[in-house]
Amino acid sequence: LRDETPGDIRALIPRAKLFLIVRQPVERAFSQWKMARRLGNVPADLPFIEVFRQNLQFMQERGKYANCVKRYARVFRLGEQFRVFFYDDLCADPRTFLRELFRFIDVNPEWQPPHLQQRVGANAETTGMSANDEREVLDFYLPRIEALERELGRGLPDWKKPRVAAAGD
Repeated sequence: LRDETPGDIRALIPRAKLFLIVRQPVERAFSQWKMARRLGNVPADLPFIEVFRQNLQFMQERGKYANCVKRYARVFRLGEQFRVFFYDDLCADPRTFLRELFRFIDVNPEWQPPHLQQRVGANAETTGMSANDEREVLDFYLPRIEALERELGRGLPDWKKPRVAAAGD
């Protein structure tokens, strides 16, 4: 994104309400790799960690949320015109998540889509991430997660913990 994009949006739509849904960046990168393989955007035989290291499909960049939050929060007041939502909240309780989102964007919070519980675009691939790959990617993202915590004024302790069990655990 261009640094001017938030200002351009503000100039065109001064009262716009914008939101960003963020996902734990290691999980997001792994999900992106699986989707990119399925779509043929990366070679099917290229391992996750190699795609990540090479930053193919801008895989590393897409998890640098603090940069985006900072850029938009300079132009749109965080919490009022710009809000960050969490993918984990969407997965845990879609109804409550949508109610909050709809309130934020001034849509009837009681409206519910007819297929709220239906999963769309789910990847059936069962390939898992290795503990070593997770550690490397998490180490890359740790300073960026901490930057996001500072931007939001909110701790994200679960984002900083490995989620894949090491071999033998």
